[in-house]
Amino acid sequence: MVKNSDGLTLLIFGQDFEGFYTDSSNGNYLQLVERFYIKDECEQLKVKKIQSCQELQNPNYRRRDLNVVPIVLRKTGSNNESFVALSGVFTPDAGIWTVPVFISNNGNPTMSDPLLPETFKQGMNNYVSATVGLYSKKNNFSYTVILGGLSYGYFQGGTFQTDSEIPFVNQVTTIKIDKDKNCSQYLMDVEYPVILSTGSNPGNQFLFGTASYFMPAKNVPRYKNKVVKLDNLKMKKTLLGYVVGGIASTLPNTNTQLDSIASPYIFKVYLSPQ
Repeated sequence: MVKNSDGLTLLIFGQDFEGFYTDSSNGNYLQLVERFYIKDECEQLKVKKIQSCQELQNPNYRRRDLNVVPIVLRKTGSNNESFVALSGVFTPDAGIWTVPVFISNNGNPTMSDPLLPETFKQGMNNYVSATVGLYSKKNNFSYTVILGGLSYGYFQGGTFQTDSEIPFVNQVTTIKIDKDKNCSQYLMDVEYPVILSTGSNPGNQFLFGTASYFMPAKNVPRYKNKVVKLDNLKMKKTLLGYVVGGIASTLPNTNTQLDSIASPYIFKVYLSPQ
């Protein structure tokens, strides 16, 4: 759920889930973007629902546990704030979604044809995790840094590999989007620090990021939609914010609930220009 600069709230994908969760249970997927206004009248909240931009549900939007992030792109001389829904789970075959969905400021979703060979497919960091959004007005590129989490693809020994079980990873990637909404994904040269488990699976390195949250640092220049003004940062190491909470897993693919814990750590996130 996000709120645009005009006060319109967008409920993007997800599911209506009732009752207790089990491994085999499933909710009713929304498969669209709902739109409404929330008004605070001091004594009570009022919700005014308005018609969705979609006439029908779209099976490509059958997604949950995804990162929906704000972006800034400049076209026709002005900055346009909007959103993009990245990857997420689950496809009808229990896999991951790979094609991003762009969502306009008023809640209209669009997605490239996944069958076209030129369509971008997001290979890494596919589950909800901490993210940092940045925009360069000079180059007109919007960047989303995805800090760890569950990932279909990963690098091991310099070789790209995949795992259909979507394992936990410490690897960080950045998705770059140009003015025409062309996307590319890059592996960053840093990961979460090495912290070893002293409890379950002692000696194993913790894997972080999944279901964590990014909290921006004070005085970082940002647009109204919280995207960092990249060109306004000084050419030195800058504290962008902190990663808080989420899961710390002792295994890429867990076997029992004891294999992971709620992360008690807070990580500083720095940007180092090169």
